Amino acid sequence: MLTHGIFLGMGTIEITVRHLNRLANTLTGLFGYVEAYHSDNEAIYQSVAGQSFGEILIKQDLGPREKPGKGSIHHLAIRAKNDEELRYWEAAVKERGFYTSRIVDRFYLK
Repeated sequence: MLTHGIFLGMGTIEITVRHLNRLANTLTGLFGYVEAYHSDNEAIYQSVAGQSFGEILIKQDLGPREKPGKGSIHHLAIRAKNDEELRYWEAAVKERGFYTSRIVDRFYLK
């Protein structure tokens, strides 16, 4: 049972990529993550230094690319304080050359 105000977030999210440093640069340069660990083929970045919630583990693998479908991941969500901050992040992501599906009102989230 979760009590209101105690839940801090999920544990570490793991992402496998072909180019570790490209994603690392996006996390630090765009989103302000801090590097907690780095080796030749994996790294850990934290949204709050020293805290495991909001943490991303990046693993580099030169294997076959993921095929969209059951079990694939197509996005990670970010938390924004309000609509103004959400619009800021949408513009910042687009400015970096990333695709965004635009802000969609899903009633319980955007």
